[in-house]
Amino acid sequence: MTQRPTKQARQRTTDRAPINPKRYAQTLRELATLLSAAIPPAEAWRRLESAMDLPHYADTLKKLESGQPFTQAFQTTQILTSGEAVMLKASEFAGRLPEALRRLATAHEARYRRYADLNTRCYLLFTLLALMFAGSTLYVYFVHADYWKDLFVENIFKTAGLFALVHLIQVLNTKSSWWWLDKAFRRNQFHRSIIQQAFTAHWIRLLGWQLDSGVDPKTALANQRNLISARRYQRAMGEAIAEIQSGKSLLYALERARLIIDPGLRFAMSTGESAGRLSQTLQHESKLAQERLDSQIDTITFFTPKILYVIFMLVGFTMFNFRLMPSIPY
Repeated sequence: MTQRPTKQARQRTTDRAPINPKRYAQTLRELATLLSAAIPPAEAWRRLESAMDLPHYADTLKKLESGQPFTQAFQTTQILTSGEAVMLKASEFAGRLPEALRRLATAHEARYRRYADLNTRCYLLFTLLALMFAGSTLYVYFVHADYWKDLFVENIFKTAGLFALVHLIQVLNTKSSWWWLDKAFRRNQFHRSIIQQAFTAHWIRLLGWQLDSGVDPKTALANQRNLISARRYQRAMGEAIAEIQSGKSLLYALERARLIIDPGLRFAMSTGESAGRLSQTLQHESKLAQERLDSQIDTITFFTPKILYVIFMLVGFTMFNFRLMPSIPY
């Protein structure tokens, strides 16, 4: 019987330790530059001023000085997600570590720019609506003093509810893609279009990167097995690895495990596998999926503040209609 992973275990596979995004990206870029100059990892880590405020900096340095592989030592900081650790491990094996670090820095910066933009719009909307509630309370106080205390309490609850909603949106948007994929597998929503795009953009991209770095398919799947802790995913990965062990192709194994259900991706992988360019095909398909995913997310984030605005404007109109109208003489 498979033991259900604890909440703490799921947290470790999907979220990173809290860090400053700009400092983190700066650290990755500086590391890439130093390693590209053939500086040993321990010396490169020692020279990094931007890394000194990262968690467990000294412990990481000790492990590098003792000769541990860079990725294994870097995981001591608890900054890397499991997906990033797999990518760096494969890159270190293939001698592509500086390139991988630069890609992680670019992806990290782009992700947080998008989230910061949404959060700014949501919190600005919260501020404007809170001011509107405060103004309506003052107006009722001067126009119809009998209602102002009730309205004040009512607006306090509305403002608190609005803040909770905006904060929830902010929290959900800072969750990593692996967290969302884990939720999708647990809720049996893997068939949804946006989940398929996210799976291709992140899981398939990581698989393509490993194959391009010279990792064999069986090892690549084994490395990615612990990225998502959902039971359905774990069973599917076990089936796929078993198929590869029996001599089947990677595409056949993923189809049998129901991890590849998109006809377009299936056709592209079949073509790439036949031409001996599977890793390049996976990288290309993941790039296209990321563009489609960004478009879908932009559509959602574009309408989110407007939906909140409409909802609370309707609340404000209702309040005006039932609170202020009786005070207007005819």
